[in-house]
Amino acid sequence: MPDLYKATMEHKALVQRLREAFPEASDDDLADTIEGESTIEDAIIVTLRAANENDATAAGLKAYMEKLVERAELLKARSERLRQAALQAAQEGGVKMPLTAPDFTATVTLGKPKVQITGDVPDTFCRTKKEPNRTAIADALSVGVSLPWASLSNATPHWVIRVK
Repeated sequence: MPDLYKATMEHKALVQRLREAFPEASDDDLADTIEGESTIEDAIIVTLRAANENDATAAGLKAYMEKLVERAELLKARSERLRQAALQAAQEGGVKMPLTAPDFTATVTLGKPKVQITGDVPDTFCRTKKEPNRTAIADALSVGVSLPWASLSNATPHWVIRVK
């Protein structure tokens, strides 16, 4: 980013000097002159390339994190199966509690009863998440529907980059 900032400042200074030196020159003439003298385009290209590389790295990291989440879920499921097997063995073998090892002590206790749903649940026992449907709101506003509690913002410029 410092290179882009420096190139931007140099570009602005060059434009100002050329406008002062050639006040009668058209914008097209100045643009042609500046194109050969300024490195701002190169700095922007380098910056956009870095953004593309960051996007690719982020996509790779996201895929890797998804694999790690899958692995963590497999390990948690395996841990639960191991505990269940140990509990079954302890109950069938009549092992006296507490079971003491050098690094832990284990006991068996009853957990909380779990809710089992066997039919339709009334709305009073259901959670609902209320969140705005931004697509529907934007569609309504764009066709002229007046919504006093919403409006469309000004469009903001953004890059469209097609990778070759």
